[in-house]
Amino acid sequence: MSGFSPTYNCVILSAGALSSAPPHANVFDKVKTMDKDFKRLTDFLVGMGVEQVPHTHKSYLAHLIAVFRSLESLGCPEDVCRAGMFHSIYGTERFQGFTLPLEQRGEVRTLIGDRAERLAYLNFAMDRASLDRVLD
Repeated sequence: MSGFSPTYNCVILSAGALSSAPPHANVFDKVKTMDKDFKRLTDFLVGMGVEQVPHTHKSYLAHLIAVFRSLESLGCPEDVCRAGMFHSIYGTERFQGFTLPLEQRGEVRTLIGDRAERLAYLNFAMDRASLDRVLD
């Protein structure tokens, strides 16, 4: 994957890592997080009620933490890991089980950082079929 940015490499590599993770995996027992604000991030998500939302044979919270930890284990930068944790916070074409209103983008931006929030927003706004065609 030379020639691509480290962020692109982290995102693309994580797609394969996440799809191979068993659905019953305990995400809290995986890699110990290095993000000093991890608890603050998860507290925000719990406050939004995401632990009550089902997602891929586990809770939505477990899914978001698994994405964060997968990116972290690949050595991705902190902002990419945070974007991964919030990648579907506004919903996506495929997942509408939880959607934070776009009016709260500023709050999310303050919590996870400008770049991380922008990546999360782009995941919401993108046309998945266009991305899939580019990656094929």
